[in-house]
Amino acid sequence: MNRIATFRIDDRLRQIVEHATNAPTIRPNGNEMCDPDNLKPGVTPAGFPGEDDIDLAKIPRGLWLVKDNGIYLMSPGNPPLLDDAFIAANPDSTRHLCAYAVETPADGEDSYLAARRIAGGDDFCEKLEIGLFQQVIADGAKELMIEFSDDAMSVMSR
Repeated sequence: MNRIATFRIDDRLRQIVEHATNAPTIRPNGNEMCDPDNLKPGVTPAGFPGEDDIDLAKIPRGLWLVKDNGIYLMSPGNPPLLDDAFIAANPDSTRHLCAYAVETPADGEDSYLAARRIAGGDDFCEKLEIGLFQQVIADGAKELMIEFSDDAMSVMSR
């Protein structure tokens, strides 16, 4: 079974990489929120840490690889990078700009099932290092592929 998500290296993905590289701060994902090394000095949260408990300077730059109703890449930069074209057509939206895998387009009827087949049933948000994307773009690659196994991911480009 082919368990690969393919991302086109296009202007949308370049914009997302640029934003994640240059945003004033980077928002933590769930794993980074739970890492005690990322807490501000002297903070001992009673439960799940909040973003105010996290020293954002400790959060590395990268892109979020998200799997929910599809598989997509987005910038965790703050302020967020919004999808202006979508918001223009849907004024009540605050949708973030995302680069969807070819196999799971944003408006695809079967994107949810394709995402489950490729990356499994659980939703997730994993950070991938920004340098990976910067290098792929600098190398002139046309696509970035992420292959999923039951317990790992591997990244390739062409």
